[in-house]
Amino acid sequence: MILPDASWRHRAGLATLAEALGALGAPVESVIVPGASHEDTVLKLAQPFARDSRVIDPMLAFLAAQDRASAPVQPPVR
Repeated sequence: MILPDASWRHRAGLATLAEALGALGAPVESVIVPGASHEDTVLKLAQPFARDSRVIDPMLAFLAAQDRASAPVQPPVR
């Protein structure tokens, strides 16, 4: 979970979300991006803003470290 460097209340809410997801067994890794708002973290995924790799690098590393397939979101078609 990429956490923007936002207000304490916002960070506390995101930390609670990360804890809740972790309690359910979801893999979670939190990264705080100093000086970045929520919008900044999303923009850093798009060109030309992706030159700042503080968001995409940890995200890609996290995804590469996952060694299990995601759960199907729909039942199999018979």
